[in-house]
Amino acid sequence: MDSVETPRRKDWRATRELILETFARMAVEDGPRDVSIQQVADRAGIAHRTFYRHFPNRQALIDELAEWLVERGIERGQMQSIDTIEELPEAVVANAVAFDRDAEMIKALVLITWESGQMSDIQQRRTDETHDALAPLTADLSPDHARAVSSLIRYLYSSRTWLAMREEFGLSGAQSGPVIAWAIQLMLDALHDPSAPRPSSAGREGNAR
Repeated sequence: MDSVETPRRKDWRATRELILETFARMAVEDGPRDVSIQQVADRAGIAHRTFYRHFPNRQALIDELAEWLVERGIERGQMQSIDTIEELPEAVVANAVAFDRDAEMIKALVLITWESGQMSDIQQRRTDETHDALAPLTADLSPDHARAVSSLIRYLYSSRTWLAMREEFGLSGAQSGPVIAWAIQLMLDALHDPSAPRPSSAGREGNAR
């Protein structure tokens, strides 16, 4: 099959990327709650009907922004995907540095998904994959603790943690990535070790008062 990109396809990709970049920049500048699809189209200089050919609704725009950022990071050799949970700490280090290189766009995605209260499709897939991959390691925990452990590990390697370390504590991805990876590795090692301490319900009754 001919893999050469046609001029029409190039124009389609260029328009798509222009919309995504405009949406991300406006979300950071104005706040995601105040950015409408019509405003994005106007700022990008694109007819509304053209916009809707690419993105039929706001959720599709959020999903595509997340996919595009991952595609771009991997194509540039900056971001690392994983096949097994054991590869996660190394990927955390690489991706934290990659996030710094695309900081404005990554920050926009975090703000947009946080404000909407919804993950993008790719974020949801990664969350589900994390829970599934950790299931054998958390089988001896209660269902609540197993879910909490896998959710914490997922949160640690998310762009939200990277942004918190960057914005709240002034740490670059190069500074925070290895420490986040270390924390995840400690948790994975503990899950592999049957003699390691497990989450406790101590204090639950006291906290309920």
